[in-house]
Amino acid sequence: MAVSDALIAEYQTLYQVYEAYQEQMLTLKEWSVTVGLSALVAAYLVGGQKIRRMGVVLAALISVPFWIIDTMWKMYQKASLVRLELIEHCVRYNIECVPMQSVASWQASYSSFDFWDWISTAINPNVCLPHIVLLLLGLFLACRRPPHHPSTMQSQR
Repeated sequence: MAVSDALIAEYQTLYQVYEAYQEQMLTLKEWSVTVGLSALVAAYLVGGQKIRRMGVVLAALISVPFWIIDTMWKMYQKASLVRLELIEHCVRYNIECVPMQSVASWQASYSSFDFWDWISTAINPNVCLPHIVLLLLGLFLACRRPPHHPSTMQSQR
């Protein structure tokens, strides 16, 4: 049995989409680091002591939305993987496979994810890094090394 041109085209398109998610996730990580570190540095440079400590906490929390979006993208990518694997299985074992089912497959896969699928994806190192590092670093700095007002630093010398 020959593999249909429609199935080959579907596989190629899905694979490109699957890989594009990876590029988007890397961009999210780059933005998370850039914005998070910039906010941390700014928190140490601007405002009074109370404002600075709160700024460090807020700078740490900046990583959370990036982490959530990164998790969402990974879940979208996982939902696409189901159809890719099915097409590969059909080709490998010479099984009939109906082409043009990408959207239906994605929707069925995505809607089957439960709370624990989301949590396990969020804590996967491929997803949580570098976001969790920025979050923990910022919270550590806010608690253990809070910014000091320049005048209090001079009086401590």
